Formats: sequence, C-alpha cells, structure tokens
Amino acid sequence: MPPGHALLFALGVTLAARLPHWITWAVPLAAAPLIVALAWTGSDTLGAPLFALLLACMALSRARKLYAVMFMLALAMEIYGTAPGNWAWHGDVPWLGLNTLNPPLAAGAFYCVLDLLVVVTTSLLQRRLVAQ
Repeated sequence: MPPGHALLFALGVTLAARLPHWITWAVPLAAAPLIVALAWTGSDTLGAPLFALLLACMALSRARKLYAVMFMLALAMEIYGTAPGNWAWHGDVPWLGLNTLNPPLAAGAFYCVLDLLVVVTTSLLQRRLVAQ
C-alpha cells in the first residue's frame, strides 16, 4: 500500500496548489460539528483526538491547505476502500480505550501528522549538517 499512499499524497499536493485558499479552514469548520457529534454519542471517540492533531498540524505548519485537502482525500479513499470490504478498521482502538467508525471520519489526520514529522525531521537534519 505505500505506493498508494504516495500517490494520494501527490494528488493532494497537486489539488492544494489549484484550490482556493478558503478551503483551508472550510474543511475543518465543516468537519467539526460531525466530529463533535460522533464523539458525544460515543460512535467515534477516536475522531476527536485525530481532529485535534489535524488542527495542531495546521497551526504549526505553513502547509495548511495541503492538510485540509489531504483530510478530505483520505476520507474519500477510506470510504472507497472500506465500503466494498477491501479493508476494515477495527471498532476498538487498542491500548487507548477509544472506538472508531469504519472508516474513521478523521483518518486524514494521520497524513498530516506524518507530513509534519517528515518536514520537522528533515529541517533538523539539515540544520545539523550545516552546523558540522
């Protein structure tokens, strides 16, 4: 699956460059009520922490529009893959005591966190090389 994730990320980069800037905050604003409702009812308690990670990534990075786009693309991919049964998310999240839908509404946050970790790590490595 890693090539599929890379292709989805490449699509996200391409779309983010072409979409209007208002999409940056429209996506989290549109998702927030559903995330809160699912957490409140106990249907998807993993969604709230994932959504918080998305917001943290957006606050810490300049790639906000990319993160909003990846959030939506990942959800579309997850729906496309789980609906016919190609893969499934377990309802109970191991070790955390949380539960989730199949697919989790906020699964796209994983892409954002991974991207932010790669950017931060690369930046730290570059600084280290320059300092030597």
